[in-house]
Order: sequence, then structure tokens, then C-alpha cells
Amino acid sequence: AVLAHCMDIEVMPRLPETLRLLDLRGASLRGPGAELRRWRPLAGCGQLEILCLANNTLLPGAALQALLESLPPETRLRALDLSSTRADAGLVAALAAKLPAAASLTHLRLAGCPGLQNPGLAALLHGRPSLQVLDVAGCKALEHPVDAFGPASSLRLPHLRLLGLGQTDLAAHLDVTRRSLADF
Repeated sequence: AVLAHCMDIEVMPRLPETLRLLDLRGASLRGPGAELRRWRPLAGCGQLEILCLANNTLLPGAALQALLESLPPETRLRALDLSSTRADAGLVAALAAKLPAAASLTHLRLAGCPGLQNPGLAALLHGRPSLQVLDVAGCKALEHPVDAFGPASSLRLPHLRLLGLGQTDLAAHLDVTRRSLADF
């Protein structure tokens, strides 16, 4: 279901169980407020493979995390776009380590997320070796140097083809960043 730029969508509609792609880019989704722990908008989407929530600026990081945690454990997301959202350190940590649906991610976009910092990027690089594309362009809180991401010997990125770093401090020091990542 592609519902991109539907500013009238404020609550999650009932979704079919067979849904494989959900694009809610630019919607005006709002979290449930005090009922966040019981909010399960994607509970019936066990076949979902591609989810785009880009530009949903009204959902705080905790609501984004609750939304993703509502996916059934058998869900195997391949692509997730959270660019220009309020994704925060808690959500990034969950993406890196504990969300079962994120275990099979090959494409992750967090471009323009002001809450992404070096520890979160390091956790993603260490925790999601299946990533092929990781876009963190425009994440202003990312800082140089790359060696702050932990020991090179523990980082294995055999499938990574694209790491988007534009408009970050890492891009401002691109030669050093490239050399540091080459050591990984």
C-alpha cells in the first residue's frame, strides 16, 4: 500500500495481513499518547518486507519504536526508511540489537535524523552485518573520527555496498573516514 504524502492520515488504518510494502512517507501519523505500550498498529503485518515512514515528523522516537516493535516476530523487513523522522538513540539501539523484524534488514535509511549519533551508528555497523545500504546523510550529530566506532577487528560488513555520509562531519573528513572504514 502506497499512501505517500497523504497528510490526512493521522492514525494507522487497519492493514491487510498479506501486505508486503507499506509507504506512509510524509503522512501526519500521531502516536497514541498514554497508550503507547499497548499500541500495536502493525501486529497483523507478518509478511511486511518494505516499510517507509520517512518525513513522519509528528511521531516521537518512542512512538516509532513502539510501531516497529508491534511487528510480529516472524516479520522479515528487508528495507526500512526512517529518514527525516525523530528517530532517537533508543530506537537506533533497538534497530541494532533487539528488534526481531530488523534482523534481515539489507537497506536502512536514517538520513536527516537529528537523533543519530556516533554510538548509534557504531551499534548499527556492529549489529547489522547484513546491511547492504545504510544512509545517514544529513545526520548532523554524527561526528569525526570514525575510530570512535569501536575496534575494527569486531566490525564485519561483508555486504555493505553504500554508506551515505553526505552533509555529516564524517563527510567533511572523507579521506580519514575512508581509510578508517577500509581497516574494517
